[in-house]
Amino acid sequence: MKDYSSEELKALIQINSDKKKNILMNWIEGEVELMFWLADNNPQLAGKLKFFTRYSYIVQFNNQPTISILSKHAVLWIDRV
Repeated sequence: MKDYSSEELKALIQINSDKKKNILMNWIEGEVELMFWLADNNPQLAGKLKFFTRYSYIVQFNNQPTISILSKHAVLWIDRV
């Protein structure tokens, strides 16, 4: 097994972070509809990602004039892209 230096690990982490940011920006630009499952695994809410920060996602749910802020720790799949 290869041992990675601190610099190599930091570079790999940055590459993965950049890939995730590119995917999220493409979702915003493409107005991709996201489905959010709540407690019982039924698709309860559909919405579009409008913006993201280090700790939250800004989503506009369909048929709603306002936006919602979702804490990143409450959203499992988006962080696993």
